[in-house]
Amino acid sequence: MTPTPSFLEAYRIVQRDVERFALFLCRDRMAAADVTQDAVLAAFENWSRIETVERLKSYVITTIIRCYHRQRRNGKRHDELVDVDSLLSTSSLSAEDLADLEIIRNAIAVLPYDLRVSFVLAEVEGWPHKNIASMLNLSLSAVKMRVKRARDLLRARLQDPSPISHELNHDR
Repeated sequence: MTPTPSFLEAYRIVQRDVERFALFLCRDRMAAADVTQDAVLAAFENWSRIETVERLKSYVITTIIRCYHRQRRNGKRHDELVDVDSLLSTSSLSAEDLADLEIIRNAIAVLPYDLRVSFVLAEVEGWPHKNIASMLNLSLSAVKMRVKRARDLLRARLQDPSPISHELNHDR
């Protein structure tokens, strides 16, 4: 039987994924840090019920979504732009690849909230649609449709990326 890891050991395993998700969701570093901190504290307080790395990641991401909604209801806004690329290992990428990554990141950032959450969980984080449906309290077909719509919007925007920076500046 494998011993249960300590909370810190388990969180270190999922930390980059959790932080990247929060940045994609919030689109702003300060807001992402706030919701992540709240979610990690809640997970720490409930660690005796969570106990596994897989459940920890799901718990923290679900809590981040709840905290994000609460933050939006309370009108909290921050001004620092998201730098999702800082969470990726970009040292081996060419300048052209880095530019492409920036275009893709901006295209994802301007997706409508419901599409962005489903898309990031499915395509960036690699979660099964069934797990996303359970976490977001949606039907499996709703998740699949949101991911498909997000892909379609991204495809259309990436064919002509010029409006993306304009939309990003006005979406704040």
